[in-house]
Amino acid sequence: TGRASVLRGETYGADDPDPARALPDLEYAYHLHKDPFTAAMLFQVYIFLERFDEAFDLLQDDLSWSQRLNWAGFRNIRPRLDAASRQRLLEELDKAPVHDLGRYQLRVRWYTELNEDDLALADDQSLVKLLEAEYVSPATTPQAAEDLNSAYAVLGEALLKAGHTAEAEAVFRKGYKLSVESVAAYPTDNYSWSQCIDSAGRLLKFLNLQGREAERDRLVTTLRTVATPTTSALQRRAGLLMNLERFDAALSDYDELVVRAPDDAGSFRLRAVAQFRSERYARALGDLERAVDLKPGDLSSLTQIPAAEVAACPNDEFRSGFRGLVDRAVELNESSTESLTVRAITLVEFGELEQACADLKVVSSRDSAAPNSAAYYDVYRAALLSLATTDQDGYRELCQRMLTRFGDSHEPMETHFAAWTCSLGP
Repeated sequence: TGRASVLRGETYGADDPDPARALPDLEYAYHLHKDPFTAAMLFQVYIFLERFDEAFDLLQDDLSWSQRLNWAGFRNIRPRLDAASRQRLLEELDKAPVHDLGRYQLRVRWYTELNEDDLALADDQSLVKLLEAEYVSPATTPQAAEDLNSAYAVLGEALLKAGHTAEAEAVFRKGYKLSVESVAAYPTDNYSWSQCIDSAGRLLKFLNLQGREAERDRLVTTLRTVATPTTSALQRRAGLLMNLERFDAALSDYDELVVRAPDDAGSFRLRAVAQFRSERYARALGDLERAVDLKPGDLSSLTQIPAAEVAACPNDEFRSGFRGLVDRAVELNESSTESLTVRAITLVEFGELEQACADLKVVSSRDSAAPNSAAYYDVYRAALLSLATTDQDGYRELCQRMLTRFGDSHEPMETHFAAWTCSLGP
């Protein structure tokens, strides 16, 4: 009964013009079981109705749930706050109990949303001090290390935003040092590795912004010597190196991934991008071919490198090989409209507009048999491509198909795509 009440409340909850309708259900559900999800929904509705006393009574009751709030929902609440209610909210936040970490985590998020950067920074600093006092070592308190690392990340960004560059760097370096210690203590723990690579990424981004390339490169070298990464860590580290345009270093990680999982199409697909970016075109094509062989139905192997970049590639062998690979993928997936759409995208970039139009006509003829979620997206993309090929008649036919199938729908995504498809051109 409580769960049903929560679901009903969610249906017309904090984003609804009249959230008061949700209140009886949510209050009843919270009375039955004071779980975090119900509390979060009820809190949002109280704030939406400017019933601040009742909202903050919930905080006194249980602070732990505050970390689970849907903060995107608050962006819908914020515009409804007038000056007086906004000030009341700030005053209530200041009264929150100080004994719980949730107090700081909650207030920082609210302060950030309210653009109270100084208040947010002060709480960020208090949170770090509280966590540092609890931290002993990653070997004895791994959760404390993880919490502290996350707090360092938030504080570093806040300091940087406030213009305290040196202090921000010191915090970013603390976070990276802490994460390296965590990995040393737990070398097979994916979460510890995730923290390590994320904290390294923040420090690398900072050094990039400061133009300190030599230090950045030394840090990359150091990062590659931290223990033996898990497979997940290799993927994340390779992605970070790709973002830094350190393609040779990324290739080394992708090589290791291929060795560890020689039948994983994803590893070959990602390595192909690194090969392409480093202008190793023959190897890139070989990796894409291997990815298609291993998983013919996964067409992301043909979209990982944007079609426009493929068409602009200076290597004739790569372009022609990729073009042939797209045809082969269509043959391997003859019943798939997705493969035809991918080929149409490629053909538009290659200037083969007549063949692209032919593929799009097949896509549009098949959409009636596809599930709704696939059909509206396929038709939308086909409409975009029809305009790219200047096939006005084909575009109008696709609009008519969209309206016939989805014109009377009340499902948000269906009406969204129907409206946008018919708004693309005359």
